[in-house]
Amino acid sequence: MMIFRGFKSLKNSCNTNNILIATNQSFKRFNIAPTTSSSLFRNFSTNAEPKIESFSTSNTTTSTDINTTTSTSTDIHTNTTNIPLNQSQIKKQPIAPLQPVKLDGKLLASHIKKSIKADTDDFVKNSGITPNLVVIYVGDSKQIESYIKAKRKGCEDVGFKFTLDRFSSDIKEEQLIKKIRYHSEDPSVHGIIVQLPLPENLNKHAIIQSIDPKKDVDGLTSTNLGQIMISKKPLYIPCTPLGILEILKAYKIKVEGKNVVVLGRSNLVGRTIATILSQKDLTNPSIMNGANVTIIHKYSKNHYASIRQADLIISATGVPGLIKKENLKRGVILIDVGISYEEDSTKKSGYKMVGDIDPEAYSRSIAYTPVPGGVGPLTVACLLRNVLRSAILQYRIQSARIGTAINNKFTELKNEGNNNNNVNNNEINNKNKKSRN
Repeated sequence: MMIFRGFKSLKNSCNTNNILIATNQSFKRFNIAPTTSSSLFRNFSTNAEPKIESFSTSNTTTSTDINTTTSTSTDIHTNTTNIPLNQSQIKKQPIAPLQPVKLDGKLLASHIKKSIKADTDDFVKNSGITPNLVVIYVGDSKQIESYIKAKRKGCEDVGFKFTLDRFSSDIKEEQLIKKIRYHSEDPSVHGIIVQLPLPENLNKHAIIQSIDPKKDVDGLTSTNLGQIMISKKPLYIPCTPLGILEILKAYKIKVEGKNVVVLGRSNLVGRTIATILSQKDLTNPSIMNGANVTIIHKYSKNHYASIRQADLIISATGVPGLIKKENLKRGVILIDVGISYEEDSTKKSGYKMVGDIDPEAYSRSIAYTPVPGGVGPLTVACLLRNVLRSAILQYRIQSARIGTAINNKFTELKNEGNNNNNVNNNEINNKNKKSRN
């Protein structure tokens, strides 16, 4: 039985400064050794504010100014009796700026890919089969081509085959579905994804549903999504939500009972991750989230009120700079899934990648995923994991079929042998009867 190494090696490294950057501000739930005595952010209490410490003085003080006591007063620092002062006498400590932790998806992805490479080598050695990913791409977009390039490189890094089927935007829906079904029936193909978005003249739902669920490594067919919606384990979780879960797992971020706001409601990201994070099943260790989840979309009203109360924000809208610093409460966790491109003459390509969250908003958070280098690399790594999982699943199915066929053939031959023996025995008995007569 093939065993995935998964995060076995990652688990140890996630607790080191290779991933959790050294900061003066530390938080218990990230497993970083505390460097301050403040309990402000322990146990994910992001709605707390720093306590205002009151100065105390002796009851023998004859002056109302706490900085100018008479000779009859005791030392302010040695007095053991705390006497509350009025509001005008309270000295407020300035709120120290947060030093947020960068949730390094690129580094996590490299660990996942190393484990996939090792598992792939074992699988190829034992089965003689090389996992093969097919990408269906319709249209012409340089930005989408950059995503495909990342998938191709990921496949090459872990030893997969990569096949790109590219079509013009005027292809007929029936032709595209026919091609997808061809790949679904091809035993040498283990994963099929349709690169989204598709041109408006094509029915996205019908095209995705034509993929064999066993090869639906994007996890978007009704078979896989349906399992998630009823709190059951699907064959494949969509790659971006799976990448988000890996971040939460690696950095030990607990969401139970916390306010999570998800911006965007696509099956690819928003609706799926919202469903997963809201679920909790005490009988199933893999469903242990139980967050209070709010989904915000373009028809939502008064959405900033929900955003300001959020302990964790997951944004997947593709609107650059949508989340601003002033919209956030202090101590929030920010996971940015959105990807957009802005013109940048300093870049060789002429544009730069940006996310939904304004980088200035990071100063209000205790942790954030950067763009690029956050969720994106993990999406590719999780896709590769799903492809390997599919290859192993199909190998086992094929092996089981072959084993069944061999057993059936053996039983058939055995029955034929028994029948022949019965015929021979009958002939011998007939001959003996004739000789006696």
